[in-house]
Amino acid sequence: MNERNKNSEFTHIKSVLKGYVRETSKNAAGGLMHVIEVWENVIDKTISENSRPDALRNGVLILKVLSPAWSQQILYLKKNLIRMINSGLDTEIVNDIRCRITSHF
Repeated sequence: MNERNKNSEFTHIKSVLKGYVRETSKNAAGGLMHVIEVWENVIDKTISENSRPDALRNGVLILKVLSPAWSQQILYLKKNLIRMINSGLDTEIVNDIRCRITSHF
């Protein structure tokens, strides 16, 4: 009968999953999960409350925004947002940002 090695120290599942998601999203095509994490931590709270990353395809980040005014604001800040996201990712994943207007998240 096989004996299992018992770990005397426990690791919380949240930290295990967070590390797993971070590593797999870095390696996965696009890495949307990692972009979402950076978006929530790096982008100004007012912007992040009114927009959400929805998709990442071929370097283009698609954001859901709550109004046409927020779409214009995001596009006005696009270069700075791209720079902030990529610096949070430590790699150049995002090359462009496009907005999709929605009534809710």
